[in-house]
Amino acid sequence: SKILVAIAGGVLGLTILAIALLASFLPSDAIRAYAVQEAATYLDRPVDIGDVGLALLPHIGAAATDVSIGNNPALADEPLVVIDRVAISVGIWRLITGGEVHVSEITVEHPRVAFVVGADGSSSLEGLLKEIDADATPQTATSTTMPIGIQLDHFNVVGGSVFYDDRQAGTTVQIASIDQTLGVTVDAAANNISATGQLSLTGVEATFAEDATGPFDVSLDHEVFVSLAADTTTFDLALQVAGVPLTMHGTIGVTPESIAVRGLAIRSGPVSIDAGVQLAGLQMEHPQLAHADVSGTLRLDEIGDIVVLPDNTTVGGTISFQLAASGPLHEPVRMSVNGGISLENVHASMPDLPVPVKRLDGSV
Repeated sequence: SKILVAIAGGVLGLTILAIALLASFLPSDAIRAYAVQEAATYLDRPVDIGDVGLALLPHIGAAATDVSIGNNPALADEPLVVIDRVAISVGIWRLITGGEVHVSEITVEHPRVAFVVGADGSSSLEGLLKEIDADATPQTATSTTMPIGIQLDHFNVVGGSVFYDDRQAGTTVQIASIDQTLGVTVDAAANNISATGQLSLTGVEATFAEDATGPFDVSLDHEVFVSLAADTTTFDLALQVAGVPLTMHGTIGVTPESIAVRGLAIRSGPVSIDAGVQLAGLQMEHPQLAHADVSGTLRLDEIGDIVVLPDNTTVGGTISFQLAASGPLHEPVRMSVNGGISLENVHASMPDLPVPVKRLDGSV
């Protein structure tokens, strides 16, 4: 089978190379018109592309500038998406020799998204896609086995921005700048997918009714490993919101009958939480909570690292908790729930307390 995959990859690679060679002799206006025509096959909105360019060396590449997709005309005049430049670069040699697709880079420069939810609940997405006749679409059998490997070295989003306007809820969210780097490897032999990357959001502002928050920044380092053979996903996330760190690690297993989260570990300054949860009978009318085990600690001495305390306030000690639950989710009274809270050397002193708490130990 590996020989067949290598042969198929070689034929596909040579075919792509031949098409690229032929396309390189076409005028850019013809390529641009073809791209707009293809987009109109699937999108029921105006699509515009300023210019399209092709390159053959050192990789086969394509780039488009000044790309825009129209918004819902009933909600906004400005486009739904505007992109200054989008480019892709693909290496053909690995496909020809080893049956692996090597995408060296996908770059999206200065994408701007304006998403609107109307007062009646309609949104920018309504009417975006054309209806495609399902009977005319070839049906293929689904499979979790990947016939060919894929390597994506860099997926970059540079200087993006988002404006979200929910007129029904009176909510707006604006992100001044979005920067993303991502690398993905699809290992056909081992039947797994791995991804690592970083995401940075700068100047996040939000308005909820009369309340406003921000601007603040968000950063995220993420590493994800998906085993299709074992139906599991392992993740490592390191998040920072407005200077407050948060890390998460765990494994998610999914089958047609159940979802299980194992070894979930959450850390944020003084907060530590460990958990495991499994839902069973997903194809039944009422899924069951097979088990949920959660434990955690809160170190009050470090609480000032994640929240702003009033002046002249001191707190300390440790609060721990444990929780175990199982049973039918649709009938909470029949569920089995056990838990407890323990306090160790908890003390607090603040101006609003008439008498400071000097020491509190115990458990419930």
